[in-house]
Amino acid sequence: MEYLKLGELKLKMQEGVISFNEKIGYSYAKHEILEGKPVLQATGEELSEISLQVSLYAYLGDDIPAIMTQLDKMCFSGEPQKLIFANGVFKGDYCIISRDTTINRTDGIGNILSSTFSLSLLEYANRVLINTRNCERKSQSENSNRKVVVK
Repeated sequence: MEYLKLGELKLKMQEGVISFNEKIGYSYAKHEILEGKPVLQATGEELSEISLQVSLYAYLGDDIPAIMTQLDKMCFSGEPQKLIFANGVFKGDYCIISRDTTINRTDGIGNILSSTFSLSLLEYANRVLINTRNCERKSQSENSNRKVVVK
């Protein structure tokens, strides 16, 4: 059974997703004032960070070198990958920031029998223009509605 999909990489339950950690936050600017405590000004959401830890086993049919090569290609492409859970929930677009691999066991000639890897993902947020500045220009023949007061 498929547990999650990151881009074209599908991770099944048998691969053993050991942990799934997510860090979200909101940013604030701190402004010092002359008397009293500083004041905070909300500046917006931070990017979501996800850490995945997965175990792979050759005896379960995992092609460990191929999975690592696929992860490396995804990481070095710099392209965001869609993160989708097995129940169809789209989590968002994420970039692979880093991969940390531990080889737990090999056979006598160096074939990897079991491995654990950690992925660090960072949310990819397209730049969306929230508000545009509306400017209107009047033709030079139109009179201005500004009033000048002289005292």
